Amino acid sequence: LAELNCVPVKSSSLDSIMTHEHFFEENNDNDLIDLMLIDVEGWDIRVIQGGIRILQRTKYVEFEYNWKGEWMELSKSNAKPLREAITIL
Repeated sequence: LAELNCVPVKSSSLDSIMTHEHFFEENNDNDLIDLMLIDVEGWDIRVIQGGIRILQRTKYVEFEYNWKGEWMELSKSNAKPLREAITIL
């Protein structure tokens, strides 16, 4: 990593951030989000996959389908989790 000037960072899923930071009570289905905008420069698929529980409580979600990041790796064979997430949304 050093030769690429990369620094490792800790990451968390959207579901864990929203529940552990007490934005939502885990078992309260009455907590709803009107709009969520996801803009993480091509890594939107990872946020969506890590936010299924929270996204089920969200009325509207805006995200980019982009040629960068994880979208490049997404093919019909491994797109099932995304299709399921979008169906839920």
